[in-house]
Amino acid sequence: MNTQYKTPEKLDVRRALHAKYSVNPQGFDKWLHTFYRIKPGFRVLELGCGTGAGWLAQASALPRDAAITLTDLSPCMVGRARETLGAFPQFAFHMADIQSIPFESGSFDLVLAHMMLYHVPDLARALSEVRRVLKPEGRFLCATFGEHTVLNALQPLLPELRAERFNRRFTLQNGAATLGAVFSIVERHDYEDALAITEIGDLVDYLYSLPSQEGLSPALRPSIARRLRERQENGVLRIPKEYGLFICQG
Repeated sequence: MNTQYKTPEKLDVRRALHAKYSVNPQGFDKWLHTFYRIKPGFRVLELGCGTGAGWLAQASALPRDAAITLTDLSPCMVGRARETLGAFPQFAFHMADIQSIPFESGSFDLVLAHMMLYHVPDLARALSEVRRVLKPEGRFLCATFGEHTVLNALQPLLPELRAERFNRRFTLQNGAATLGAVFSIVERHDYEDALAITEIGDLVDYLYSLPSQEGLSPALRPSIARRLRERQENGVLRIPKEYGLFICQG
């Protein structure tokens, strides 16, 4: 995880693939924001904010007196988020570890932790910390992927990707049970989408950017690209996606 997220380049590759080839025109970030319901005076905490790019399209519509704290373990990611959103007065930027959140109890109306809980070493401690910093009526939103992933779809064609390397620590299938140990209300919402890929080189770059594929030999690139191109129909390779969101309270 540390080598993956010290700099934003690999994350940018993954975001670019989804932005370019996703068939749902709404977009995952915009869909997530429909659940935030940020009111005037709200205090919001995002853990694992990455580059902050998910906020950019919505930032100008936020209440002027909302206070949104973006945090990440990586100083490079925090710096990149500051470059992206520093012009908007609602945002502040800090380094923070979800396993030891450096804010007072009952501080936030909304806490976000998207596409990152599967990386956390001590997930039970992290969720306890989230619950601590939430106000009694506050909500915790966490997006994740399902176990029917892009890699899962490609593995029969590309056995070198090895399905047993997938990170299944926190998925749409098992996340509710994990969250239910901390929160009394847990709702799951699924985002309907797929990828329709025309330029196979972009998909190969995506595969090599994934944390689970570190160590995949560069010498395999031509073979991987050839097999993927052979599966295109009318110049398009369609791959299902499985992403969603948990909303927790209480």
